[in-house]
Amino acid sequence: MPTKHTLQVLGGISYHMKKAGYIATLVPMSTEAWSGEVDNSPKQNLRNEYVKWRVNTYDNEQFDLLKATDGMLLQWYSGFDSSLCVLVDDPHACTCDNIEVPDYPNWDNNTKDAEKAGVMYVWVGKNIWPSRWPTRCQACGPDVILPNGTIGDLQCYPDGEDYFDPDAQLQAHQAAYRNYSNSVPGDGRPGIPYWFTKNLTYPLGRCPRAVDCPDWRYKNEEPYSRQLKMLQSLAKVIDLDKVSIGFETLGLDLAFQYQSWADPLLVWSTASVEDHEKSIFFKDCTTNMTRNNVFGGLRCGNPVIEQQWGPKMNASEIIGMEARVRQLTGQEMAGIGVFTIDGFLWENDPSKARLWYKPLCDLNKNYRIPCSGPCCQNSHWEGLPTPAHLIEKTLIENPFLM
Repeated sequence: MPTKHTLQVLGGISYHMKKAGYIATLVPMSTEAWSGEVDNSPKQNLRNEYVKWRVNTYDNEQFDLLKATDGMLLQWYSGFDSSLCVLVDDPHACTCDNIEVPDYPNWDNNTKDAEKAGVMYVWVGKNIWPSRWPTRCQACGPDVILPNGTIGDLQCYPDGEDYFDPDAQLQAHQAAYRNYSNSVPGDGRPGIPYWFTKNLTYPLGRCPRAVDCPDWRYKNEEPYSRQLKMLQSLAKVIDLDKVSIGFETLGLDLAFQYQSWADPLLVWSTASVEDHEKSIFFKDCTTNMTRNNVFGGLRCGNPVIEQQWGPKMNASEIIGMEARVRQLTGQEMAGIGVFTIDGFLWENDPSKARLWYKPLCDLNKNYRIPCSGPCCQNSHWEGLPTPAHLIEKTLIENPFLM
């Protein structure tokens, strides 16, 4: 996390780079550049470091980092709120009252197929498989911000699933796992075993958070309202034509093979030490858990599925937001950035197309950046209207704008 001294150093580097004729760009995390207002909080602890400490003096010359920078990518993805959620005055600054996209919900429901387990969440040191889990902006545990803006307790998991006790013995885990599976109503076969680590909570609200990394839409509000509020505030200290939005585009569409041995709740990658020496840390999943092999130990896992934070990268929403910025401010935003590129690499086999490849292609129908690949051929642009017309058409036809 940056400090005042960090920004002094960044400013100094940028000052000398600009003097030497180079460009300088910034990539702050969401909590580090979210408001153009002065921090009037009693303890001056609203972070926003890039704004708060942007002006410094070098060679007896005052230098404003945000005015001088050539571009700033706002990282609208984070699992860290630095207590902003309880420090700001707005009671809805961190409420998870956004309008969810059907395939990008605030809570993951893992019980869609009663016969087959979905992909397990894999954390460092914690493997969890709850039947329901808040993966976006909603915090869970004691004294968290609820969707209506009040503070209260919100259980992270359904009753009975917190039987994974890290301090328990192997036999206790085996018994708890079997007891849960056998207690699921069915046709005599054991049910899919879900579990959650005892006493594990997630008190921090992840992005999308309205205060610093807002979502596209919120209930009973105009589209992009909170995004526009934040960007118009930042426009007081930096030109919006320098600002681009950063989206998380992790390659979470890949499932890897995991297996448990003696302890059914300790699931490990099947890649061996020898594989690690060859930089192979995960192997593709070929066998997932079904109700016919509940106690077989094999299942699919994904190391990053619960870390896909921030607004969903959606071409029509990006175009719509940029059009709204243009309408209200007269400025053109600088585009977007992504983390990581792995999520939208082109695959020769169309059936293996990565998760974010199509949204990127759709977005470039508007941006028209020269590129290569199937979605960049000249014929791809034939018959398309001009970018301005495409924006208007997208806004009209986007069903989420109704």
